[in-house]
Formats: sequence, C-alpha cells, structure tokens
Amino acid sequence: MVKKKRSISVIIPVFREADRIGETLRHVQEVAGSNSYEICIIDGAIERDTLDSAEGYGAVLIGSTSGRGHQMNVGAKFAAGDILVFLHADTRLPEGAFEEIARILDGDASAGAFRLGFDSDSFAMRWIAFWANVRSALTRAPYGDQVLFFERKFFFNIGGYREIPLMEDLEIMTRVRRLGRRIQISPLRVTSAARRWEQEGKLRCTLRNWAIRLAYHARVSPYVLAQWYSFGGEGDDGD
Repeated sequence: MVKKKRSISVIIPVFREADRIGETLRHVQEVAGSNSYEICIIDGAIERDTLDSAEGYGAVLIGSTSGRGHQMNVGAKFAAGDILVFLHADTRLPEGAFEEIARILDGDASAGAFRLGFDSDSFAMRWIAFWANVRSALTRAPYGDQVLFFERKFFFNIGGYREIPLMEDLEIMTRVRRLGRRIQISPLRVTSAARRWEQEGKLRCTLRNWAIRLAYHARVSPYVLAQWYSFGGEGDDGD
C-alpha cells in the first residue's frame, strides 16, 4: 500500500524578526519542495513588523501576545497539518527534513527532533554542539533549537506547551518521555545561529545555560529563571 503524503505545518514564533523572516521563509519553501505543507508565523511583538515583512510568501500570518510557549500553542490551533513542526526563525532545516520528519512519525515515535549544529566552524561552537547532542541522546529531551515536531493529535492530547517564560521545550519533551512515548532524534543536523554565543561570549553563555538547566531540575520556578536569563541578554534558551 502506498502511504498518503503527510501534511506538515511549520510553526514559527517570532519577536522582531523582520530583517530575517524573508530568508527563513524562502529557506523553508526550498526545503519543503513538493511536500504538502504550510507555514504559520506567530508574531508576539505589538508592532507586528515581522508580519509585515512576511507578506507575499503565502504564510499564515497571526498576531499574538508574546511568550514562545503561548505563540506556539496559538500557531498549533491555526495549523491545518497533521504534523506540527516548531521552528526558530534563526534555525535552518537540513535537506530532506520534511521526508525525515514524516518517516520518523510514520514509525513508532510520537515526537522528534534533529541533531544540533551551528553556522560557525569554530572549535568552541562544534564542542557546544557535540555536548548538546550527547545530552539529548542520553536524556531524550532535545531543546527547541533542534526543531521539535509532533503528531498533531498527540500534541493536543497532551495539552501542548506549558505557557511558561522559559524551558517550555524541555518541559514538553520531558512530559512526553514520562508518558512512555518514544522521542526519536534524527541523525540529520539543523543549523542554528551562533550569534548569541558570539555576542555574549561562548563560555559565559554556556555556563549560564547550564546553571539555568540545573536550577530548573532543582524545581526553581521558570519565572525566576527568566529573570536570571534576562541578565545575560536576549536569545533562545537552547544549549
């Protein structure tokens, strides 16, 4: 029997990403190829400047209040696909990503992600990516910059993301694992922007993220962690 092609919704939460959203959308369109897909942009900035820059690309444009977990839940409610893919605006998918996502979710996995890579060849960034991938392989709890994806029905059955200010990606994948459902990490690599590490300092950024992860596991409130995180500058809460 020939399997029906899966429809995929790529959900991109944004906050003042007007300068790079066009490049992101062109990239997703190129990677998607002939697959059945849609792109949903959820803008958490009151100015809605990213939505203005995203016009003309055929994406679903949605205004929202800010907060990544909230924005992704809003996008999921608007999405029509039977697979939900959550992509950061500064992360690039590998070639064949759509086929790989469908292959993984056609198996016995309910959720998945990719291995992490960066748009920098420096030894420090390769070291950070290496240990991030080791951690993900051991814990089966990848972070959002590894591009998390879910079966639509499963995502809604577990209640979607917790709308907390930080660590919503770790929280949902830990919840999936505790439910006894399989999370598969693809050997293909995404390419995430290294700009935050380069701006803040690689050692400082890495140590801060480790400290926040340890505090989260020690049950420090995500609201307190978000205040700590803001002292280090803006950016994603990845590895």
